[in-house]
Amino acid sequence: MTTHGCVKRARARLREQTPTTVDFTGAHSYAFDPEDYGAPNLTDDFETLMREVQDELQLPTHACAFIRASLIARGAAKAMCIRRECEAYAAAVEAVTAIADATIIALDKEHKDPDAVLRDEMKYDGVHAIEHEPTQANLDALQAAVKVDVARNELAGAAPVAREMAFWMRKILANPSSVLFTAGDCAQATSFVPDAFALTDIIASYAPIIDTYHDAMIADVAAFARSAGADCSSARASPPPWHVHVAGPHACSRCHASFSNLWINQHARVCVVCELAARAARRCPFAKPNVPAPCLGAFCPHALKCVSCERHSCAQCGITCGDAEDFIALIEAIDARAVFLDFDRTICATKRGASPLPGAFATADADAVKARAEARSADEDLLATLATHDNAWVVTRNPNTRAIEVFLRARGVAVPRVVRVTKGESKGRAMRDVLARTPSGLRSSNAVACAFADDDIRELLRDDVREIPGLRRMLFTRQHRL
Repeated sequence: MTTHGCVKRARARLREQTPTTVDFTGAHSYAFDPEDYGAPNLTDDFETLMREVQDELQLPTHACAFIRASLIARGAAKAMCIRRECEAYAAAVEAVTAIADATIIALDKEHKDPDAVLRDEMKYDGVHAIEHEPTQANLDALQAAVKVDVARNELAGAAPVAREMAFWMRKILANPSSVLFTAGDCAQATSFVPDAFALTDIIASYAPIIDTYHDAMIADVAAFARSAGADCSSARASPPPWHVHVAGPHACSRCHASFSNLWINQHARVCVVCELAARAARRCPFAKPNVPAPCLGAFCPHALKCVSCERHSCAQCGITCGDAEDFIALIEAIDARAVFLDFDRTICATKRGASPLPGAFATADADAVKARAEARSADEDLLATLATHDNAWVVTRNPNTRAIEVFLRARGVAVPRVVRVTKGESKGRAMRDVLARTPSGLRSSNAVACAFADDDIRELLRDDVREIPGLRRMLFTRQHRL
């Protein structure tokens, strides 16, 4: 209690400093030094606090060291560091916003927009083709105007958002004991923001513009794709000037027209026109043409997204996407009476039915088996689920069930429950058999809350799996979290 009171008084004295006297030196990135790896990032505020504690209490050095270590362990140093960084962040965002506002005014005053260049210098009325060949000076002026316009629009879009962020950072700093925002990094987490938080409205304000021009824009880009593929000089005799901003070096694998970066998904090599057409037809836009796709049947008709390729979760489709943390959160949310997990590339890093242990594990001593098992990459959260849930099962096509059981025991699962499903057989039958033996049973009028995670979308889409009452399916992916 004495320490707590001293800390409160020391912090009160720190708060009495005016903003102009606060030194922001060292408020930004902590310089990493291999010599002090693992040392806490201490701000000047924390050092000042510790000096106040030592001066007021007159404690011996070892006692102050203990208080210091306790405060660090309880997050005091981290909290003060976060506050100082938030102050620096708010100041930086305010400065950026002011610069952006001034830059927008200067650009509007000193530069022409692309429409003005087209109208005044190239005599383009937006309807008829340009009567004369544009000069190099015309093209240079248009290119410069487009670059300036892009920068201006980016600043105009970002400035209100930055201003809103700075406002709420100041609000948070001024009300340290109030909870204004709540969020989590889990897929099932719910975020709460203040009613006056305007970021959602700022983003939504652009929706009418998108709704007004989106279809016409796509139609124009589609017309470009058709003209680019046409083999007649008349089709490309006088292309609209904006074609130069659509054409590029990246060929679409579907329509074979070439686009700039803005209009094509370079990873899938699909242009925006073909992508939207595929979505409208309820097909995965990233599946290769004329090739059976492993994600066949995984297209969500509600959001027009591929559950597999885009890792899209849909409650109406009954499939979520996530990693081990998300799966555990799902189990807790539904109070799952039964849990089913794939083995290869889900629990363990094995692939295509490979054994998690060497072939001679049956004759090896326990320490050697444990060492080899611990050397194999596996998901610790899922292993913990198997170890703690009283009805968690591994449902796998991997034939090495004995090796899997030994591997799981070596990794802390005292009673591994492993069911093998053969080629061509659905995992749904094995899950139904398990559910039939649960206390609640599996009856036509009584669903058992249960969860199934697999990294293969095809296992989740089988009819007998999809029809299990109460089953929540998750497409598993291993993510790296900060």
